[in-house]
Amino acid sequence: MAWKYIPVVNVCLQILFTILLGFALSAAGVFHIDHVPVLVKFVFCVALPCLVVRGIGIGVDFYSDKFIWEYIGAFILLRAVSLLLAAAVMATRRYQSRRRQKTSDINADNENDTSPATTIPGELAVVWLNLTWISTVILGIPILTAVFASPAEGAFYGLLAGISSFIFQLPCMLWLFEIHTILVTVKSIPFALEISTADCGEWDESAAVDSPTRLNTQDPKPSETGINQTTANTKGNGTQVQQHSPSLRELLGSRDVWIKVVSRVAKNPVIWGIIGGFFISLSTLGEKYFRPASDEFVDELGFFETTLKWFGDTVSPVSLFAMGVWMHHQGRKGLFAVSTSTMGLYMFAKLVAAPFLMIGLAKMLELDNRAGRAAVLIATLPISLASFSLGEEYNIGRAELAANVALGTLLLLPTTLIWVAAMDDAELYVV
Repeated sequence: MAWKYIPVVNVCLQILFTILLGFALSAAGVFHIDHVPVLVKFVFCVALPCLVVRGIGIGVDFYSDKFIWEYIGAFILLRAVSLLLAAAVMATRRYQSRRRQKTSDINADNENDTSPATTIPGELAVVWLNLTWISTVILGIPILTAVFASPAEGAFYGLLAGISSFIFQLPCMLWLFEIHTILVTVKSIPFALEISTADCGEWDESAAVDSPTRLNTQDPKPSETGINQTTANTKGNGTQVQQHSPSLRELLGSRDVWIKVVSRVAKNPVIWGIIGGFFISLSTLGEKYFRPASDEFVDELGFFETTLKWFGDTVSPVSLFAMGVWMHHQGRKGLFAVSTSTMGLYMFAKLVAAPFLMIGLAKMLELDNRAGRAAVLIATLPISLASFSLGEEYNIGRAELAANVALGTLLLLPTTLIWVAAMDDAELYVV
């Protein structure tokens, strides 16, 4: 008789082999890093929305599946608690950093000139990404499919877990990153002011917006609300610069920041996929007319479901292949540029603490065995490559996020096996 965990082993090896294939073909020169944005864009603009619309709109019945909202709520609570933990971690790191600066002979200003600028909101967003930006779909669906021996259940639980990412964590992170951008830009303005007032007599605000501090000039751009908080007064041949960092109240009430965040979220194709899926499911169109198992299924509309499935099935292989190409481009120095102690703490928090926290949340919300097992296993998964993309876009935390993605993915097989076997031995959420 075959070992009962063979399906889980096979799917983990399948995932790792797909990443290895992308890595090898990148090393051979067949693919290069310029292909990764194209592959990722296809996934997030085409394949993933199709998967979401089919999985939620046709595969989920919000009227009969009573535990759905509790299951989604468990992940929202997990992310909320992790945000509080991220704040505690960030505060500890800030405290230790200040203590080191007091005892160090190194000039702090010189250090800041050679490293990307950091802010409290930016660091908070990075730590939060490291803890709970879980790969619920790309890794969650294939692994849950193997655990439940059902592609429908794998997609069902994986997609529902991902909803909390897009309706809660993504908007909050974008807001934190936008605030980070404002604070970094404000910090860089005095230098720009001194140059412009000395050389030209006037300050060109556009020069500050395009400050070298902001390495990524693509959207999102810093909000002018924070920029306008800085003023300069010149007297004689000298330049007097007055800098005023915006207060928390000003940032919370910044119309520009909120418009930018809402705009970014509204332009996300996955959000529209979720909205479309909810509409099709709640209107019962999916259950009655698009679900092949339904008595009222319309054969002439069968192409809709099969087309969605056709594109949706490419999400995991294309994403994982792109990850392999990205890993080769990053190289060993790019993937493991942080200290062993830092990565050890992140791995413990992500692969041990987060699943135990999810067990408590699942018990509190009284999830049934299948939903409980799915929730715990998804909580054990590594963070997705999208987290590194956000860090790169806002020029903060790239080393930590890259290491977390790489190491967490490499530990996927032992982590998943240990948790599945441990839950079986403890008779926890037996399926």
